[in-house]
Amino acid sequence: MDANTGMIGPPATCPYPEGTGYQFILQGDLPTAVGKAVFCSTKKGIGCPVGGYECIQVISLFMRDKTFDGICCPGKDIVCSQRRSSYTDIEDDVDGWLLRWHYIGDDCRSFKWNPEIKSTANIFITKEECLSTCLGL
Repeated sequence: MDANTGMIGPPATCPYPEGTGYQFILQGDLPTAVGKAVFCSTKKGIGCPVGGYECIQVISLFMRDKTFDGICCPGKDIVCSQRRSSYTDIEDDVDGWLLRWHYIGDDCRSFKWNPEIKSTANIFITKEECLSTCLGL
């Protein structure tokens, strides 16, 4: 059972960054929150209560409340505008070992990522994915 969401089955996760998207599920003490995760419904028109977040359908064998079938995740506008630091240069994470890409300005830059350190959802596996997601927003 996922301790954060109370679901049995695959853990709920946001699309970005791949592999650690669960860190970016909208959290809060809101009417649609179960535990701390904020749920929504892709079928019943119950959207996310915070602007810039979108309802992402999740697959689970059991959810505590059958009203919901999704979680609130940051939309592309939020993901692509997040910065890794206050600097314009991208710095490698401490002990970073995975090559990843970060959108900044109108380009994507590479850095070495440590997925054990929570930073931002603006992390992509390839430069192509980074550009196709963020360029033109």
